[in-house]
Amino acid sequence: SLPHSLYVALVGRRSPCKYFSSRMRSTTLLVSFLSYILLLVCVLLVTYDTPLLSNVPPARIIDQPISKIAVVIIIDGMGQRAWEYTMSNRFSWLINITREYGISGVVKANAPTESRPRHTAIFAGFEENIANIKTSWSRSFQPFESVFNNVDVSWAFGSESVPLYFAANIRRMSHTISPSDAEVFQDFVSSAGSMLRELSPQKIDVNASTRGKLVFFNFASPDIADHIEGYSTPDYLKAVVQADAFVHDVFHFFRIGLSKELMNATTFIVTSDHGVLRYGGHGDASVDEAYVPIFIWGSGIVREQS
Repeated sequence: SLPHSLYVALVGRRSPCKYFSSRMRSTTLLVSFLSYILLLVCVLLVTYDTPLLSNVPPARIIDQPISKIAVVIIIDGMGQRAWEYTMSNRFSWLINITREYGISGVVKANAPTESRPRHTAIFAGFEENIANIKTSWSRSFQPFESVFNNVDVSWAFGSESVPLYFAANIRRMSHTISPSDAEVFQDFVSSAGSMLRELSPQKIDVNASTRGKLVFFNFASPDIADHIEGYSTPDYLKAVVQADAFVHDVFHFFRIGLSKELMNATTFIVTSDHGVLRYGGHGDASVDEAYVPIFIWGSGIVREQS
């Protein structure tokens, strides 16, 4: 062009206009890219920020609690459909005890139907925290309150990984990642004597804590059997039948070990963290995975009339 030719003739070198134009484009692209990254990070931080509030004092119940001891038994991987498929033509001690003394029903477990978020929902009362994506869903990103933080004392029998979901002083009575249900029950039998003595007050103490005590069991054999072949297999059937029998044995230990007065102040809750698929696996929100049975009897539970 004429201006460029004139510049070359007068100055003796090429015009810097093209150089500056190329550099400007590069700078513009870099600024645009960095702005996009900044905007994306801000959106992710806002979208995946935890909705949980910290340092919130727990609400206190003014009235006397309906129970002094809660025995919570989680049969891992026992969905409602799997339960019906397995026990439809068999005797179940759980069905028998709740028909006579308690209530039973079906509850829905929201996705993801995995052990950590479902145990959190049971003992802390909220669903999966979206902020846990920052830890690749391996642990809870935000500390939270749970039942374990607000009882006088708690014991946990079963996989030692489950109590680690909660930042609480839980007495882990099993020290194996995936013990069999028989090993879990044996751990209970081995320590039942000292635990029952601690559950039973030796004398009336006016300064004693009014908070209750919690005994937690995790029977994981049904879930392990389902992961191998699914719930329509003999191994899964055996695991569920044994879990039903272990619940009876746990109840029997408390019945003979506690005084009648304290036994009448004890509540038993048996349910599952999630269901399983017919051919193995879980994690989604299908009927097989999301719906689980629940059985409750004991102190504070009114027997169903029909």
